[in-house]
Amino acid sequence: MRPMTDDTYGISGSDEKGVARLDNEPGIIREMIDEMREQAMLLRAFDPGEFGTPPGADPDPGRDRVAAGALMRAGNIVLTCLFEDTARLLMEQESVAEAPDRMIVLDDLPTAFAHLYTHAFAERFVVVTAGVVAALHRSKWIPPSTIAERLALHLLIKTARAGLEIAEVIDWADSHEIYEPFRAAAFGDRDHELLYELDRDDLPVAMRGEPADGLDNELAHWFRPVGGRGFIHPFLRD
Repeated sequence: MRPMTDDTYGISGSDEKGVARLDNEPGIIREMIDEMREQAMLLRAFDPGEFGTPPGADPDPGRDRVAAGALMRAGNIVLTCLFEDTARLLMEQESVAEAPDRMIVLDDLPTAFAHLYTHAFAERFVVVTAGVVAALHRSKWIPPSTIAERLALHLLIKTARAGLEIAEVIDWADSHEIYEPFRAAAFGDRDHELLYELDRDDLPVAMRGEPADGLDNELAHWFRPVGGRGFIHPFLRD
């Protein structure tokens, strides 16, 4: 992926043939697509014209622009929902695993660790996610240096894909390919994906029990830069 240039969004309506049919969609779908196009202008770290094309499809600059905007739009959605999840953890239960109903965002983290997603963890994850969202607005991209940052970016991509499907821009299965070039460029590595393959029995014995009190629990290392290098927000320090 290339850095953005000043004319990245110089796309005329005639060039957006792949999403031209969407211009005639009524109501909320049309509003969503307009919002995605506007939000795409906020992405400074990457060129949205290189978000990829699903197998068998023709390149479509208009669709790629909408996909870029969907990612930026996902930032506000994920943060808003994380605030709600954090409030529910404070008021209703000790961890996500004990929640009587699904969490909006935190349930999409690796399920093997759900008993360790406490209110304290959620507060930290909000700070991390806000930092990842802000990084997408900057012209120079620094790959995520912590497990938590990688997971936050993973959730932004997942939310963006859901938005594209809801807006009837592209099916869920095909949207994976749209964001694959972005994943390859954005992540320093993708070891975080292996966490989704674990279940609770795979965890060390010390991590299978009840979560520790306070911020310094069994997942504290998720918020430390891998290799010891990288910025740590003061709120995240042990």
